[in-house]
Amino acid sequence: MKCNTKARMLTINGVNFMEQFAGAEDYINVKINGTVTPAISWSDTQIVVPVPECRMQPNADVNSLFNSIDRDCSKGCVEKKRRRR
Repeated sequence: MKCNTKARMLTINGVNFMEQFAGAEDYINVKINGTVTPAISWSDTQIVVPVPECRMQPNADVNSLFNSIDRDCSKGCVEKKRRRR
């Protein structure tokens, strides 16, 4: 996960994000600090979302069709992967 300070964009890299289907935002989404944030771009390996600031790395939850990733950067970017069924 990398935050671009100038552009205020957070890039999340991973695998098996699949695609974000229109109308599926309730369960295929990215939450930044607990708030659903619309993705600027979404691919199988990378998601880019806007963030208000990069001074402190935000906590990010990615909920996708086959994979989910929790990234808690308040404790040094600890990653927990969960498989969706």
